[in-house]
Order: sequence, then C-alpha cells, then structure tokens
Amino acid sequence: MSGEGKNPASMNEVLEAAVQCLCPEDYGAGMAAHRPPRALAHAPHWLSLHGLDPGATFKYSNDTVSEILGLAPADVMHQPVWSLVHPKDMRAFNRALSGILRQGAGWGCTYRMVRADGSAVWVYTTGRRTAEGVACVTQTRPGPDG
Repeated sequence: MSGEGKNPASMNEVLEAAVQCLCPEDYGAGMAAHRPPRALAHAPHWLSLHGLDPGATFKYSNDTVSEILGLAPADVMHQPVWSLVHPKDMRAFNRALSGILRQGAGWGCTYRMVRADGSAVWVYTTGRRTAEGVACVTQTRPGPDG
C-alpha cells in the first residue's frame, strides 16, 4: 500500500513540504502562488487540504487517494472528511479534528477509512492548521491486529 513503512518523522517532513506548496500564505507568497506542482499530485503519501468548516471539507487531494481508497481526487473534492471515516472510529476522529480546528495545534490520528468498495483500511494521518485550512498527510497502517 502507498506510504507503508514510512516513519512519523518522514511524514512530518512531507507535511511541511506540502504546506509550503498548498498553503503559500503561511510563507508570505499569497494565493497567486497556490498552484500545487505536478510532483505533489503524484507524491507517495496522500496529501490533502481541508477547509476550516466543521466537516473539514476537502479543498485539495493528490492522486494517492486512488491507491488508498479507490477514489479519484475529484470524488472527494468538496466532501466532508468524516464521510470517509469508518463509523466505529468517528468519535475518536471527531475529537482529534475538533481539537485542531479549535486550538490550531498539529495532530496525528490512527483510524479506519472506508474504501470505494466498502472495505475498511487503517490509516495514520498527521496534519496541522494553516492560513488556508488543515493540511494533512495520510498513509496506510496495519490495524491493531497486525
């Protein structure tokens, strides 16, 4: 699966690089520079940018969402992130998400997402609040049983 075997430190480095590309206002570049490079679209991690609304609506997703969830980036655009979270993990996920929206701190969370075929996949997401939303890096992880 995409991103397996990466350690959290490398995910944080990827997150920082993604924030620089997706959220130029955080670096003084302004919205005119908001053009994710092609390399970002095909990065080995799932990179996403979400709105600051309660549903953390997708504003950007790279192509890796296809490998992880079997969905095209266009399929998730303008959808609330919780629509892809497994129902059994909704409470923990919402608690983590509301913390980042309220406090602006960085976060990390292991939970299940629902694939296009209805099956579940364990993922780890790290993210942080930016001037333009919540930037996230997601990779697959083995579940608690393996």
